[in-house]
Amino acid sequence: MTEMVNASRARKKSMRSRGALAALATVGLVAVSACGSSSSGGSPSAASTSSSTSSGSFTLSSPLTLGFLWEVKGEGAYGIDDYQDGALLALQQINAAGGVGGQPVKDFRVATDPTNLQSTVASFLQAADKNPSVLLGMAAPSQVEAITSQLDRAQIPLLATTTADLQFAHGGQSGSDYLWPIGASDPETVSAGIDYLVNTLHLKKIGVMGTNESFGNAAVASAKAALSALGLKPYAVAQYSPTATDLTQQVLDMKGADAVLDWGYPNPLAVQLKQFAQNGIDIPTMSGTGIEVAIQSNLVPKSELGNLYVNEPCNPNAPASSAMESFVAAYKAKYGSVPTQNAAYSYDAVKVAVAAVEQAKSADPKAINAALKTVSVQGACSDYHADGAQFLAHSAQITKYSSTAAPTVVKRITLAPTADQS
Repeated sequence: MTEMVNASRARKKSMRSRGALAALATVGLVAVSACGSSSSGGSPSAASTSSSTSSGSFTLSSPLTLGFLWEVKGEGAYGIDDYQDGALLALQQINAAGGVGGQPVKDFRVATDPTNLQSTVASFLQAADKNPSVLLGMAAPSQVEAITSQLDRAQIPLLATTTADLQFAHGGQSGSDYLWPIGASDPETVSAGIDYLVNTLHLKKIGVMGTNESFGNAAVASAKAALSALGLKPYAVAQYSPTATDLTQQVLDMKGADAVLDWGYPNPLAVQLKQFAQNGIDIPTMSGTGIEVAIQSNLVPKSELGNLYVNEPCNPNAPASSAMESFVAAYKAKYGSVPTQNAAYSYDAVKVAVAAVEQAKSADPKAINAALKTVSVQGACSDYHADGAQFLAHSAQITKYSSTAAPTVVKRITLAPTADQS
């Protein structure tokens, strides 16, 4: 039976250097990168006029246009179809139900390379020039950081399809009035993972691993803070390059630990699990969304998954809600495969964008941005509503894998809201 807990925890604000950004840009960001096949659509002015009726509905003078910022398979080394497929499924459902404001919703996509921040900025500016009402995308945290100043100038709301860290909070280092992360708070998710290891599994000697750039550094800081709040210190801390192919020393540092939390990207996470097995280290590993990509890409033998726990916003392979079950069924019917979490992110982002338009009764970006502060949407991955930081998702689930790669949800978590950082 799953449990609902509050994961409020003291958090340390993560400060990311430009050097860390460059490191993240060279990784490939496969932990959070996924993209989809292109679609056609018009690009009318975002300032489409609308009129309300006595019944409270409204009409638009031209179609609502959404702009997507991600690559598709074949466009880049890390482009896959998840984001686009999820978004197109949502659009299909919305348009089948009559569209928005009496018009079909249109879309366009600008290929946005998660490994090239200069190109990311150029892609964002190209998309903004098409005058969409809402932008959706950015697979990697470093991309969001790279475009926030441009986002302030464009004044078009961005539903960022990545996890949220404190620098993305409203008033934070890389925050913006127009930034709305669709993923759950990374600091709170890491803290909840530590809490599960200590208070549910009753383990005390917790090793901490992670990449040695911004993504991993922030997670390691959050893990240390969570352990400190429980009166504990890390058994050991071992960080590694995002492109590491050998973690022998880091793995050996974990010998004697009761469990390890490892926050990194798919390839090195797969290496960690393999080298744990090679060195006879049979302890629980708690990780995040990156390991899901490694599992789906068959980077990890199933036999090495028996002690794996994944703390993530949602897992389509282990639906924890009827909304997720419906999404998975519709996705499988359309594409013939089980969706990834990234597909759920883009699917939900489209639904949130449309809900904000309907609440604003307008396709004007500023009106939609104001509506995002109060809109509430039940999505596949989460229930979405903004906190003071403008983070939209506030739930996660811990999934345990078996040695046959079968996932089981062992705990559902309500994440504490994040405050405005101004």
